[in-house]
Amino acid sequence: MAKRTNRGAWGLVGVMAVVVLGGGWLLFVRLKPYWRARYYGRGADLHGTVLAGAQLTGVDLIGANLRGADLQNASLTYAYLWRVDLRAADLTGADLTNAWLCWADLGHADLRRANLSNAVLYGSTIRGSIPIGLTGARYDASTRWPDNFDPQRHGAVLVK
Repeated sequence: MAKRTNRGAWGLVGVMAVVVLGGGWLLFVRLKPYWRARYYGRGADLHGTVLAGAQLTGVDLIGANLRGADLQNASLTYAYLWRVDLRAADLTGADLTNAWLCWADLGHADLRRANLSNAVLYGSTIRGSIPIGLTGARYDASTRWPDNFDPQRHGAVLVK
């Protein structure tokens, strides 16, 4: 009888090991894009990646391809997003406070509830939905906004 109990215990250990290792693999797959963005972001190809809720404060994503990426509720405060492709990216609820979005392409990005307060938007293209927070955001004459949108009325500051 002791052998059966022992076999049953080892069987349970085996099943648990498979579950733990499988879960660990899934965690790695989920974290890999985050690590690439966080530590190797400059010029990285992150198109279509899921970075929802990621804490990317101060990350250097200069020249990165984030086209179609899921950045819902991500924290990108003080992030460097120069010449970044964010076309069709989901930035719903993202915090881009004090981010540098110079010459970034946000064409048709979903910016609903996004906060771009005090962000720098020189030369960027913003099409599609409008962020809720533009207070203190700086832009220049080369920044492109949606038709019939007045950024100054929403708190953005034109820098000449």
